[in-house]
Amino acid sequence: MAVVLGAGGSFGPDIVRALQYQGAGLVVGADLTLTYRVPGAVYRQVDLADPTALRALFTDVWTLAAELDVRAEVVMDLATIQTTPTHDVDRGSLEVGKRALVETLEQAPGEVRLFHMSTAEVYGAPPGAPYREDHAKEPFNDYGREKLREEVAVLAGHGRPTRGGTLRVVALRSWTICMVETDESGRVVEARNYNDPINTVAERLARAGVRTPVVDPTLRGQYHLGEEVAEVAVLLVSEPADSTVWGRALNVTGRAAGHGEIRDVLFEVFTEGDRLTVKPWWSGPVGLVLRSGRLPRRVLTGLGWLLEHSGGALGARDMGARLPFLYRSTDIDATALQEALGHRLSEPEGGSTLEAVRRLATGMRDGGPDAVNQRRYDIY
Repeated sequence: MAVVLGAGGSFGPDIVRALQYQGAGLVVGADLTLTYRVPGAVYRQVDLADPTALRALFTDVWTLAAELDVRAEVVMDLATIQTTPTHDVDRGSLEVGKRALVETLEQAPGEVRLFHMSTAEVYGAPPGAPYREDHAKEPFNDYGREKLREEVAVLAGHGRPTRGGTLRVVALRSWTICMVETDESGRVVEARNYNDPINTVAERLARAGVRTPVVDPTLRGQYHLGEEVAEVAVLLVSEPADSTVWGRALNVTGRAAGHGEIRDVLFEVFTEGDRLTVKPWWSGPVGLVLRSGRLPRRVLTGLGWLLEHSGGALGARDMGARLPFLYRSTDIDATALQEALGHRLSEPEGGSTLEAVRRLATGMRDGGPDAVNQRRYDIY
């Protein structure tokens, strides 16, 4: 029996399905908004930032597990306040929820294995990519800073005793997770909510026949297929008690690609078969200026700096911070994960960034207006 916190979010289905595939039995999903559900799982609407609600949820789970004579030792924590270019969200409330989660799990009747989904945004953009787990952490948007605090709060619970065993904790960091839905033939038909607005920017520029400009096509970035990240997560939480993964945060595995390659795949998918033929009046001049798909480094880094430091003046500081591959590397080193878990992974070296980008873009293109969280990305 497994509990998935944040199960109603866009990554929830991948985790629930991976748990079902690995034979977890009953999966209980909890979230305040249950947008994405998976057949066979049981869902409860719970405010995961509310300590009282968390305690009530786990009291019910442990009671049910006792009645069914099964163990309820696996907890998958996906709960997050998503990236946003505005500052009108209470991120600190979820940090309170993480601390309450650890305290609640200390009351578990047996062993508990807790997985926490972190983010590579905790690294920020310091020099020295690809980043290993011990690299300097310099997050420069609200999301990255809060996720780092949450990661620290959850990992602090590792090794604490429960009423019937020990709490073991592991965290995972990734860049953009590409989450898609397929039909019975395996064809990608839509993309679930995703976190990197560069894809929406690329789609809209493609309508004008423009390739997204990048500072340096050779800079490397990573996108990860949702099902592969879910496999890593579920295998991590099933590691033996003496495994080296416990008590630490690891980088998810994946094969990086150059920013120029990522940009070109996005452009090709969004313009495939002349699907996007409505071009605005400014497409000619812009197309001429951006024909190479590249602008001088000073122009783009200057734009990024302006957006990051504008604050209330432009209301877009986080917008610059959430357009990473325009002017900074998003590349992480997953050697530690491969050494610990590579022998159990379907793709020991990780999936292809370009394949993940292609699948995500195809889902966005073919999924209609509900393929993305349009309200958020219209702000961009």
